Amino acid sequence: MKKKKLKYFCISFIVIFFSIAVFVQGCNKLPQGEKDTSLQRKTEENLTEEKEITFFYPYRGGLSSKNKIIELESESSLEERIMKALSILFANNEDTDNYLPKDVKILDIFVDDDSIVYVNLDSEVFHNESLAATLEREFVSAVVLTVLKNFPEASAVKILVKNEERETLAGHIDISKPFYLAAGRNEEEEILF
Repeated sequence: MKKKKLKYFCISFIVIFFSIAVFVQGCNKLPQGEKDTSLQRKTEENLTEEKEITFFYPYRGGLSSKNKIIELESESSLEERIMKALSILFANNEDTDNYLPKDVKILDIFVDDDSIVYVNLDSEVFHNESLAATLEREFVSAVVLTVLKNFPEASAVKILVKNEERETLAGHIDISKPFYLAAGRNEEEEILF
């Protein structure tokens, strides 16, 4: 008799449990043809973030700056975020007066333990060493300021060409050492050359 009651109780419990599970599952379903996009929206929102970047461009013997909001991957490394910003800087967009050389390509970017950002260029930026010192200075300033003004976790910028350290890009500005910002100065003057 006790076995029969126990068996009846177990069967009843299982039936009730499955009935509740089926009911709850049915309540969570969307009407036919509708998709649940809430998870997709949350995932997309978490994958990217908008960041306002100040880009510095050589312009008529000085520097010009332009703010632009770009999307960066939330989980991206500092190197990836800087690569995206510099790629946009070098892209010669039609909506800017960009006097950067058109054939600049970035091989890679890496950051050392002292937070120095190494920008490794793929080609000679200035093929002609007779170019003015002003153009070379503006190019270096544009790269350094775009990185250091937008990514405070970077302490300095070092420019390499084809994985090699160089003394200069076109014979005028010493690039053999990293560039730092000097506190309290204005844009071009605030880079320690």
